[in-house]
Amino acid sequence: MNRLIPCGVCVLLAGIAVAQDRTEWKEVASEKGKYKILFPKETKHQSGKFGPLELYADGTAVDGTVYMVGYQPLPDSPVKMEVPKDLEYLLDPKMEPKARFAGAKVGLMARQNAKLVREKNVKVGKVEGREFVVNYERRPGESRTLRNQVFVVGKMFYSIFVDAAKAETVDHRDHGAKFFDSLKFTAETK
Repeated sequence: MNRLIPCGVCVLLAGIAVAQDRTEWKEVASEKGKYKILFPKETKHQSGKFGPLELYADGTAVDGTVYMVGYQPLPDSPVKMEVPKDLEYLLDPKMEPKARFAGAKVGLMARQNAKLVREKNVKVGKVEGREFVVNYERRPGESRTLRNQVFVVGKMFYSIFVDAAKAETVDHRDHGAKFFDSLKFTAETK
């Protein structure tokens, strides 16, 4: 089985990468995704399916740095399908957010053959999430840094990331930090 397919976010990455010289940040408000965030340019929306699960992503790329918001409605009942153990967090609607975040980390590390740089709790408004920063090789000799934040809001799972060739880009105030700091969920939170 192609292990990139379940990631949803990673699946749609290739179709979104486009370079641009000038950065003009624009707010994107997704009615379907129930979020608002600043992107460094116009985004491309993609959707797909992984078995019965729906996957969505909005993203763009500037100078080789990819900015992406992926989201997936959680199923109403457990999904029975064969997946690698590190992807089971996608299938169980009753899984607690912390367990889902741990599953997302395991999946990210396995699919990207990544090395963990740091991990911490994050918060957007009242919504608690988890952040992982990893280094990985996209191709031999091509090192990348990926900063990924994951959240569960109601019945929606989110994976927000910046993937860059330069490690400092994922945290820089004019790049990664600006992207992550602008995130707001528009769905009701408990």
